[in-house]
Amino acid sequence: MLHELVHASGHETRLNREGITSSTRKFGDPVYAFEELVAEMGSAFLCAELGVYGEVQHDSYVAGWLLRLKEDKKALFRACRQAREATEFLLNQQADAGHAVPAMNVA
Repeated sequence: MLHELVHASGHETRLNREGITSSTRKFGDPVYAFEELVAEMGSAFLCAELGVYGEVQHDSYVAGWLLRLKEDKKALFRACRQAREATEFLLNQQADAGHAVPAMNVA
């Protein structure tokens, strides 16, 4: 669910990420792969921030997408930045709704 919420944060009226707003994205292309990387990293950040533990497979999922992105040496850093932005956006939505949310410690 958190993975899908990170995708939703990319809508043009929210964080306007190319992986969500591009009409040409399709499974397997670099834009799609990058958005999947952002969503999975963002969901991992949210799990850590919200104390969600259990049977998660972030590492194997991210590893699969990194194989498709390995020619772009800065992709991981861009994905981390966008995942952090998505995480902060989603946590701020919760704070705006009147729920206390602790400050993030995501680099």
